[in-house]
Amino acid sequence: MRRSPPNPASDDTLVLLLAGTVLALCFVCGGSSAQTGLGVVLAQLLALPLLGLALWRAWQRQRLGEVRWELIVVAAIVCLPLLQLLPLPESLWSLSSARAALSADLAVFGVHDLDLRWSLTPVATERNVYLLLPAVALFVVPLAVRRQAWKALLWWPIGMAMFSLLLAFVQLGLPQDSFVNPFPEYAPSLSGVFANKNHQASALAIGLVLVLSKLMDVYSRRSHAQSTASLVLYAAMLMLLVLVLPLVKSRAGLIIALVVCGLVLLCTGPLSPRSWRNSGHVARVLAVTAFSGLLVGLWGAFAWMQSEAALDGSRWTMFIMTLRLGVDNAPFGSGFGSYVLMFEQATQGALMRSGYINNAHNDYAQWWFEGGVLAVLVLAAALYALIAALIRVLSLPGDSRSRSCGVAAAFGLLVLLLHSTVDYPLRTPALMAVAGLLAGILVSVAVQGRKRAEAVDGHKVGDG
Repeated sequence: MRRSPPNPASDDTLVLLLAGTVLALCFVCGGSSAQTGLGVVLAQLLALPLLGLALWRAWQRQRLGEVRWELIVVAAIVCLPLLQLLPLPESLWSLSSARAALSADLAVFGVHDLDLRWSLTPVATERNVYLLLPAVALFVVPLAVRRQAWKALLWWPIGMAMFSLLLAFVQLGLPQDSFVNPFPEYAPSLSGVFANKNHQASALAIGLVLVLSKLMDVYSRRSHAQSTASLVLYAAMLMLLVLVLPLVKSRAGLIIALVVCGLVLLCTGPLSPRSWRNSGHVARVLAVTAFSGLLVGLWGAFAWMQSEAALDGSRWTMFIMTLRLGVDNAPFGSGFGSYVLMFEQATQGALMRSGYINNAHNDYAQWWFEGGVLAVLVLAAALYALIAALIRVLSLPGDSRSRSCGVAAAFGLLVLLLHSTVDYPLRTPALMAVAGLLAGILVSVAVQGRKRAEAVDGHKVGDG
């Protein structure tokens, strides 16, 4: 049956309304990696009709076939925890030394009838599947809407970050147990909707990177009758985020923001080779300043890693221990959601400073620990898909509006990928949803780069 061509005038209002609701619920109610309330559950339920509607609209626009590889990777991410709910033969279940030791310990207490499923914590693993639904649905949304909507979609993470910042300042002026503090067990500390100030820093850094990208886009088009008001607005927002980010007191967030902003300028602003040749003295001074900021950020990152490695119970120590325990649980891993119990059992609390260790503070190591070899392969495929998409986006003409959207989404996503090396921002429903939306914008823009490359190749073949 032949598909009907998409109607250019079709209304994307319903898709955007559902997507905005899902993102807002995730962001406002999903600032913790350990607690999920009614708002997050509602976002997961709304993600199902959003995903169905977005897939239908993307199919109408004939875009699904253009992103087959990316959709396969997304499906693999969702299927991995589902596979962990399946039973394993006893010979495979006890293949890892950690499971064999667990079985021997239980046998001492007369427990022989074990639940031989892939995951050692099936309930927590099932919960991880539900947590993925909003991000997956938001990934498909940019494929379902018109290209003109991509620029507007980038405003959503900016708006969420500014809302969290405003909420943080309101919290400082009210009692700790005020209703505007979603985590009254913690004293207000400019964390906004998040339980962890580092995750607030991630959200603000994403907003900073996206605003800077928009500022550079407007600056490059200033000769095309661009409004001075836009430049003033972006500059004011940029200055606000730059001034506030250090106040959050997140070393990683500040360093990552410096590095990624430097990369944004390198690709789109006064640091790019083309702009350098055509710029005046003022722009060159700004370029030197930006390059200095990039160097300071890199120096700060290395200095911080060295100081962390020297501390007992540091992120570096947890990273090394998690990798080692991942080897003990290989090849299947311990199951998504099992980290707290398995890590505490293996280390017997030796690395605890206070309370308990809730995550590895390195998402890549934790994926290896919980998901095993297959998780590493899926993670590598996802990173490859994102890098390939960025390369295609950069192949678009420099004056392309879609290119500016794709570059902004890529570097906003880079903030989360870098921060995941020292923390766990993607384990919060709020930032996971933002990551799904940014990845969807990047992949959607990359489709244009692929089409352009195919058109150029076809033209060369025709000339030959």
